[in-house]
Amino acid sequence: MEMNDICRMVARTLVAEIGPWGEHCALFGGLIPGLLVPQPPGTLAPHIGTKDVDLALRVAALGDDSEMYRTLKQNLTSIGLRQASDTSFKWFRDVEGVNIEVELFVPVSEQAEGGSIQRKPIEQSGSGLTALGIYGLDLIERDIELISDEGPLLDGLGIKRVQLRVCGSAMLLALKAWAMTERNKTKDGYDVVWMLKARGPAAIAERFCEAELSQTEFGKGAITRLEECFSTPAHTGAVAWVKESNFEPEEAAREARDAVGLVQEFIANVQKS
Repeated sequence: MEMNDICRMVARTLVAEIGPWGEHCALFGGLIPGLLVPQPPGTLAPHIGTKDVDLALRVAALGDDSEMYRTLKQNLTSIGLRQASDTSFKWFRDVEGVNIEVELFVPVSEQAEGGSIQRKPIEQSGSGLTALGIYGLDLIERDIELISDEGPLLDGLGIKRVQLRVCGSAMLLALKAWAMTERNKTKDGYDVVWMLKARGPAAIAERFCEAELSQTEFGKGAITRLEECFSTPAHTGAVAWVKESNFEPEEAAREARDAVGLVQEFIANVQKS
């Protein structure tokens, strides 16, 4: 079984186990582009998903209901995941020889709180859960897509169809824009360009504005960061697209220019709306 298939199996099992509390959670990260666009248009290659052995299934826990956090911890434990430590937001499990990593995140209202371990409102539940704070994550509810996904569950529990609540393309682009300036992972720039190629800069810009992300400080910050990372074909965003895609030398320069053009077209559509 391919790594992305294993990750989707974990996602299905977790969502099936959570039950009604799943409405307070959303999935985002490297698994999402391939779920949003399973059959890319034209000559665009399928999304590479994650190439790491340690797969990350990112869960955004939204809301302050203490029962949700108690239930979520029980659900994580019941499907065989174990917390890395009492202060870690990461949970692990081996599936078919692959170390699956489930990470928990919660929104924070201040940019300075992003990237730090958060205990509130989780600690009020007495669950012992911890999560990593991400600035702007509360806005994910403005751009949620429901993906019907059918396939096997963990531990031979059979095939089941579940509804996955996943981050939409506009919010994903914004989160990736912030990530590009806060860490040095080429996968972030790749995801930005792949989504723009897969859904089109005009369509994602329209959704960005419909969700009113363009009116938030988080959304404005995302645009600024995209401008910075895709200023020229030599800047980090365009270089990341080329590196992750493994283009031939004769293709690389053209693809870097195209990446810059796509991002500029997206920004222009947002600004004229």
